[in-house]
Amino acid sequence: MITATHKGKYYDIEYSIVNVSELGGELRIDAEYYDPFYLRNEEKIIGRRWAFFNKLIKKITNGHTPYKADLTLGEVRFITAEFVDEFYIDFENSKRITIDAHYGELKSTILKPQDLLVTIKGKIGVSIVVPNINISANINQDVAKIVLKEEYKPMLYYICTFLNSRYGKLEVKRLSTSQINPFFGLGNLKILKIPIPSDTFQKLIEKLVLKAYEEREKSEQLYKQAKEILLEELGTRNWKPKSKKIKIGEKEYEIENNISIRKFSDVVKEDRLDAEHWEPKYDELEGKIKAVEYEKLHKLASNSYETFNPKTCDYFYYLEIANVDLVTGNYELKKLPCASAPSRAKKIVDEKDILISTVRPNRNAVAFVIRKDKDPFVASTGFCKLKVMDEKILPQYLFVLFKTDLYSDLLIRKTTATMYPAVSENDIMQLDIPILPMDIQEHIRDLVMIGFQSRENSKKLLEIAKRTVEIYIEKDEEEGLNYARNKLNELNIEIN
Repeated sequence: MITATHKGKYYDIEYSIVNVSELGGELRIDAEYYDPFYLRNEEKIIGRRWAFFNKLIKKITNGHTPYKADLTLGEVRFITAEFVDEFYIDFENSKRITIDAHYGELKSTILKPQDLLVTIKGKIGVSIVVPNINISANINQDVAKIVLKEEYKPMLYYICTFLNSRYGKLEVKRLSTSQINPFFGLGNLKILKIPIPSDTFQKLIEKLVLKAYEEREKSEQLYKQAKEILLEELGTRNWKPKSKKIKIGEKEYEIENNISIRKFSDVVKEDRLDAEHWEPKYDELEGKIKAVEYEKLHKLASNSYETFNPKTCDYFYYLEIANVDLVTGNYELKKLPCASAPSRAKKIVDEKDILISTVRPNRNAVAFVIRKDKDPFVASTGFCKLKVMDEKILPQYLFVLFKTDLYSDLLIRKTTATMYPAVSENDIMQLDIPILPMDIQEHIRDLVMIGFQSRENSKKLLEIAKRTVEIYIEKDEEEGLNYARNKLNELNIEIN
């Protein structure tokens, strides 16, 4: 196999010459597979001690979608590729299946702690170790479940990190098939080349990843605590809508009391004829808010914004609704050239802005903005951008308020359409906002800010883990270990 460069009049072209006897994988003849870029990546991996992934695997399988499954009802989390990110599974917002399907037709893909998951369709090659939490979960056909042989289990977190690193991603991309909807079959997974470092190196990577998990868990617990404090003050922490008992045959059932009688003048005033809008539970929730000091949102915050002009910059950072963490409100930004700015990239965002998704508000995509640079930061028009303008409320308090189920329900009440439900910015600005004592708001603010720092630490630790693996492949173990130690010292983080 030869790689060379042709010096052209306008461009230099790299190419490979491959003998039939050198065809890789399952006799791959597609030109992209032998791109010199991929061959250089492979050279670095096989320059280390390595093994085919199949040698390390005890069991590998993927799931399927249960026959006639609803996927919105059930006690078991059903994990598809869209709910798997690097090192993280979004259990909270995943699909659902029944216990019967879980222990019946999907019993072979029941998830257990320390299983390794890899996405194999659409979003391919993303890896996560199933955490040690008490959640029943299963997978569909787009996710592979891998159990390592006993002697290779100490490599678990290292392998996960390698797959999420630059070199793991390039290997996966090279072996995948189809460009429109990439597919990475179980057979391709088995022939991945896994570089094998020393036990010391593997242990450091494991410690970095586990410390990152610990920091993320701390962040989520702090957000949960902040919401509980707020809801406790409003008397809605363990709130449930009023119910009534009905008798069917010999059995008695307790159901939500969702019947209300309204004046026609009220219906005309609100311009809402849908029965869901008038459910009594919403009146109960609004009554809780009005039991304390409150004010209309438009008197406390502004939703105006400066419109982004892509002609004024070279690049910018863009936030879409899909990139908001639905649990913590953290977010991932995309760095884009201004010349290819999406049409929805309109709202310039500033420090301490609160961003509320106006589409599918039931997902609770609410973000709090923390800026550490002056690069252009632009949000999609799918967000309502709020800036607190009154000293009576703190922005972190308003953020947590909109992250609660209380305000998620109130936004759901205001939605229109059923296929793609959305709420108008005007309806958001008309919401009543409780004004709790400042000492309560300050306590909530402190919890939020500590939570953000923990989440940031988690992200940095995972980046350190990935880069440490990449340096090991590019150079050697010792340089990778030194890089990790220096970065930990800079962050003032200790790992045991």
